[in-house]
Amino acid sequence: MPAKKNAPEPLSPETVTEHDLVFDCPECKKLLVIDERAADLKINCPLCGKEIQVPQQVHVTQAIEHHDAATGAEKRDLLQKQIAENRMQYTEAMNKWHDHVTQANRLKVRIQKLDQDHEKMEEQLKKIGK
Repeated sequence: MPAKKNAPEPLSPETVTEHDLVFDCPECKKLLVIDERAADLKINCPLCGKEIQVPQQVHVTQAIEHHDAATGAEKRDLLQKQIAENRMQYTEAMNKWHDHVTQANRLKVRIQKLDQDHEKMEEQLKKIGK
């Protein structure tokens, strides 16, 4: 039997991201992957067509560990991808934090300079006023 044109992609590290919810359809019991923004929405299952409610949060790791179709290699690949994504997000967050700290330090120096300039102008104003 040929595959459906709109059949969902099989679960793999390339098709699942950390922003996806992975869960079993309560009607047909097939594994589904959907963007986390669909949490708590009612959708039609792309496999059986029945209306289902997307769960609020299902961790990819938990879903993979409990699904019969996931092999050890698939679990390992997914976890490795999650680790790599985690490290990239960590690096991105650290870079942003560093940028903010650098910006805060620049602002601190600018404020100190403005305070010094203000004190000098106040002294000049006192001299002129006498």
